[in-house]
Amino acid sequence: AGAPSERGKAKALQAAERVATRFGVKFTTPQAINEWQNDATRTLYLLDVRTREEFERGHVAGSRHAPGGQLVQASDEYVAVRNARVVLVDPERVRAVMTASWLEQMGWNDVHVLDDLAGLAMESGPRARPEITKWADACSPDGVTRTVVDFSTSLRFHHAHVPGAWWAVRSRLDEAAKKIGPVSSLVLTSEDGLLAHLAAPEVQASWPQARISVLEGGNAAWIAAGKPVEGGVERATTTRDDVWYKPYDHATDYKQHARDYLAWEVALVDQVKRDPTIRFRSY
Repeated sequence: AGAPSERGKAKALQAAERVATRFGVKFTTPQAINEWQNDATRTLYLLDVRTREEFERGHVAGSRHAPGGQLVQASDEYVAVRNARVVLVDPERVRAVMTASWLEQMGWNDVHVLDDLAGLAMESGPRARPEITKWADACSPDGVTRTVVDFSTSLRFHHAHVPGAWWAVRSRLDEAAKKIGPVSSLVLTSEDGLLAHLAAPEVQASWPQARISVLEGGNAAWIAAGKPVEGGVERATTTRDDVWYKPYDHATDYKQHARDYLAWEVALVDQVKRDPTIRFRSY
């Protein structure tokens, strides 16, 4: 869609102000952000709800990109700590207010919209990757036979992975160790290599005698280099329940999976009623 007109922006802001009043959306200041960033007792999520292009042109230093609609629909992919402080950023306020109104209805108690950016450090470009301890480059040709362990989601692994790789879940390394058995050298990989780096110390503890290395850049770099890949999950080390599979993610019996999904969806209201930990606010 094209960019909204100035008249459209003004109308949207008026509507957002009504929404903010109706749902009790909270606003915060740069001063409060600075205090919360220095509060070691609470987790703070500073989330920019605009488009990726807007985010990369300029954003509050340290903030992460979290498109508003995706943040509402897949909150667990962006906010991992229950009852954390969440601050939404949109200089025009409209998208942040609308996102905050939905999170408020979903039971999030500490969601705020940043009212002003004045005084906050800014940066541009993609969010910087976190600092990690680098492990050995897995590509050095020293004649050692290596066993590859992939920490991608089972769905991504199913579609394409390094030939001969095992699929594993980081929190279930004990199962992987039993399935794979003793080896002299392990190469770890994941979608972009980051998770593999984070898992490396834990893998070393599970295979103390093995040489552990990480495929730099992960599967993305492997595929970009034109290296061969294969599909399937014949070498899974644990149950494939790490992600929720959509009906069309299944290779067979699509209709039955679709029926099961619809039955689950229709029953959600009753499930919510039975679960004392879930409450949606009504206004």
